Amino acid sequence: MVPLPFAGIDAARPTPEVAAALATAEALVICPSNPFVSVGPILAVPGMRALIAAARGRGVRIAAVTERKTPLDVL
Repeated sequence: MVPLPFAGIDAARPTPEVAAALATAEALVICPSNPFVSVGPILAVPGMRALIAAARGRGVRIAAVTERKTPLDVL
């Protein structure tokens, strides 16, 4: 797998509001459009993995919520 660099990610941090929301959430649902460009950047933010891991006691789900269409579906 080729790593995807995210410019400025090392300087990014979760806001206090994000930390509070994750700490008090009853559940965490992550619905990626593409795990490499949607979930990857979230997990790359320093501190986010720890916040998400702490929320696991409440139930963490990663679910693809998409409706796949082929070119023939639009005809």
